[in-house]
Amino acid sequence: MLENIFKTLKTEAYVAHLEGGLRAISNPGSPVEIVPHLIDKASVNIDISSSYYKDIDFIDELKKLNLSILGLDYYNNIESIGQMYPPNWRTLSQINNLDNPIKLWDNLCIEGHTKQDYYLVDISSRISFGFKACETRLRDLSECYFRELYSQCQYRDFKNGRKFRSSNTFNIYLALHSFLVESCLVRDYLAEFMHVYIFNKYGKNPITTMGSLIKYVLKKLNNYDDFSLEIINITNVELAASWLAELGEYRDLVIHSTPIDQVESSSFIVQKIININENQGVPSIELPLPKNPHHIFKRRRKIIESICKGINSSFEEWFVEVPENTDTSETVIDALKYCSFAHEKLIEFAIKVFNKHKELIEISD
Repeated sequence: MLENIFKTLKTEAYVAHLEGGLRAISNPGSPVEIVPHLIDKASVNIDISSSYYKDIDFIDELKKLNLSILGLDYYNNIESIGQMYPPNWRTLSQINNLDNPIKLWDNLCIEGHTKQDYYLVDISSRISFGFKACETRLRDLSECYFRELYSQCQYRDFKNGRKFRSSNTFNIYLALHSFLVESCLVRDYLAEFMHVYIFNKYGKNPITTMGSLIKYVLKKLNNYDDFSLEIINITNVELAASWLAELGEYRDLVIHSTPIDQVESSSFIVQKIININENQGVPSIELPLPKNPHHIFKRRRKIIESICKGINSSFEEWFVEVPENTDTSETVIDALKYCSFAHEKLIEFAIKVFNKHKELIEISD
């Protein structure tokens, strides 16, 4: 796959992870190559005038081609180019110079040592670790997409809209599940942090989930500031902006109800052609996520509860109700795109939590 390309990489080379499993290989001084390409098509090359350019120039050129970017692998030493060690992986937030949540929470952990606040050390280090895990899981999912796409490009029957499964497909589902689990662990770590260090609710019982924070802390507040209202809004399943609630629903579906691949509309991978200009298209793949994970969860739970009560549904009823999730004509979202979006939103939220804590510290001082 990329093995032959690694042999040509120079120091300061970039490999962009793109939507649908695509990669853009950037060697300064050489054209950027989009891989993989169909077996009967030439690869797509992009000329960038400068012999040495920054990552932002590279990204700008890719955006002009209507390609969504998930992150960059930075190969800046012989060891990473030789694949002895992994490259320096950066997601969009780091590329766009937002605060790095891993560093922020690592610094707060150090501050906890200075203050001899063991709980601050503990929870900050868990949040930092959680973000490292999320970043790694997002890259893992992208790698699984690439492997699947590469294998499909070796055949001459690649067709826009064609549905398929292969021996590589299971790893995509597995990587997706892992990302959802790790992301919601970070969500709950942040709730635990806010309980003590923002809302100052020490109580007898610790808060260890976002749901508990909402139920036992936020909904009992007499007054809501903008920060509290935002948490209420992003966790309210009835609101359009409830991205954190949606993330939790996907996680709950795979943990408490069913694997994604057993939901009918997500039981296959779809071949796609992305048009990058009037004359060229590049291959990609898509795993359509179910539109309404909470709806699937409720339907499955209803039937299972009936069985537990001794009311046995017919096989036909089970077959109709359980696998299907929604009107498949609805616009779906690709799993890799969704995970990239959710990760960036989680980073933004974590930075807001960090800044709110700092603001309260400054006020108290």
